[in-house]
Amino acid sequence: MRAGAHLELNLLSSLQGALANQGQAFLGSGKAPGRMGNDHPSIVPHQLLDCADAPLAVACGNEGQFTKLARVLGIPDIAVDPRSATNNAGVAHRDELVPILEAALSTGTAVHWQDTLTDAGVPAGHVSEIDEGLEYAQSLGLEPTVEVHDAAGVPVGRQIRNPITWTPPIPVRTEAPPRLGEHDAAVLSWLGDSRLSAASSSAASGG
Repeated sequence: MRAGAHLELNLLSSLQGALANQGQAFLGSGKAPGRMGNDHPSIVPHQLLDCADAPLAVACGNEGQFTKLARVLGIPDIAVDPRSATNNAGVAHRDELVPILEAALSTGTAVHWQDTLTDAGVPAGHVSEIDEGLEYAQSLGLEPTVEVHDAAGVPVGRQIRNPITWTPPIPVRTEAPPRLGEHDAAVLSWLGDSRLSAASSSAASGG
């Protein structure tokens, strides 16, 4: 049996880990990348593109997907154009390629292109509002929220659930956030705080 281990995680390291592609690009080139918004530094298109009504996230992870994208949008020539036939070429000519894609996407809504491109094997999704995102997750059976209860077990609302799932499952706690001062006595007791007796006396007297 393996022994347990102490795990340590801080927010700064987490953020830098999430930026691994940009960080590695700096380590390899010595040049700090600039701000790119939602654009991917080394893949095109892998970003938000404007449609007739709203932005659409398109993520062509390889040249095969890019060829499908070009065909579905009715602009197959860009898949063989030397300026965009390969991903490296597309990155180098990003400023020329993106307007061509957005011009084609402007003929339809974001939801239309999401469905059409997804059916063709091109990862795409319209940018959702929070309520739409929760509804979509629920439609996939992901159960994005959980009902919470007060100390008496009475339902008091819903909250976003912990996104981690375990197999086999472990019991999920569904207590609502505590009311102001609800756990004062327990916390002071745990701390061995001398104020515990004063808090208890105050509670007993109704003060």
